Amino acid sequence: MSEMTVIQERLGKFWREVCQPWYAERSAQEQRLLWLAAVVLPLGMVIFGVLLPMHDRIEALKNTLPVLSQQAAEAEQLAAALKQGKTSALQGSLLSNIERMSNQAAVRTFMTHIRPESAASGQEQLMVQFKDVPYDKFIAFLYQLTEKGLNIVSARIQAASAGKVHVQMKIAH
Repeated sequence: MSEMTVIQERLGKFWREVCQPWYAERSAQEQRLLWLAAVVLPLGMVIFGVLLPMHDRIEALKNTLPVLSQQAAEAEQLAAALKQGKTSALQGSLLSNIERMSNQAAVRTFMTHIRPESAASGQEQLMVQFKDVPYDKFIAFLYQLTEKGLNIVSARIQAASAGKVHVQMKIAH
């Protein structure tokens, strides 16, 4: 005999021996109330436990869609600017220029790590990390970098929270 059959038999026995006699002892008004509860409670559980949370999640996703679309458009603009390879002369070291530009873009306070790295090509490179940086300010900072002719060798961008990202990137002069 399968487990399912055993369970069905036990539930049937419980229903016949315990539930039916108990239900039969109730008055007609109590029986109607029990039937109403048997219908309303599961319905309420479905509505409040499944449908309303699902509706709230859908609304939250609808609200984030325009923000994500704007971020995608900004990222495409930045990619186009990077492909064009805009250059201009910089004065001073790469580190001092990154410090100055990050202060101008108001992202310096989110910078958690900045480390010079050697490159095989002989270019001056910096590894820079940001934590919980506002996405729009970070994009403005990237735009400044490309306008000044600095190269983004590599970048890893992770969503942190609404409108904020964690970034690890390598910048070369």
